[in-house]
Amino acid sequence: MRVKSFIVLAAAKLLAGFASPALAQPSTDLAPLVILVRHAEKACTNSEDPPLSQAGKKRAEALAAALASAGVRHVITTDFRRTSETSRPLAQALALQPVVINLKDGPIDFPAHIRRVVDAARASNDGAVLIVEHTVTIPGIITGLGGPEIGVISESEYSNLFVLVGGPKVRVVRSHYGAPDHNSQPDCN
Repeated sequence: MRVKSFIVLAAAKLLAGFASPALAQPSTDLAPLVILVRHAEKACTNSEDPPLSQAGKKRAEALAAALASAGVRHVITTDFRRTSETSRPLAQALALQPVVINLKDGPIDFPAHIRRVVDAARASNDGAVLIVEHTVTIPGIITGLGGPEIGVISESEYSNLFVLVGGPKVRVVRSHYGAPDHNSQPDCN
């Protein structure tokens, strides 16, 4: 519930900055609201594409509860199980079909992947967009959408929730959702 209240408050505060008529028009190349999260905690397996752990499944449910009334109309994930499983509870609750941007086919080209995600987010301009990604791609996606540099996201961080609001200048608010992060599974990040 903390995040739901936060998103409403953050969006209201950020949009208040666009109150003057000259600034009231949102950017035409960014959805009104873009929400980025890292995939939830993954299970400790030898698989290169592990499913979510029990903690990860709980976090995915917490994400769905937090964003249920946030106006999400588009979901973007990668083809890794952990991103699709993180988005699944919300996508199912809202009857949305996620856009899957392939990442694991062939050699990984992070800059090209980031460009594809940014293009998909920009094409989704009729409602809020949820993007579920990875620690190595989220900072580049934020800057690709016009936001500021956010620095490195630690491998032990799963609770980050980044809210981008379009306008003459993209604004970013960093919050958290679900259970607090723990450093108890260093080998399972």
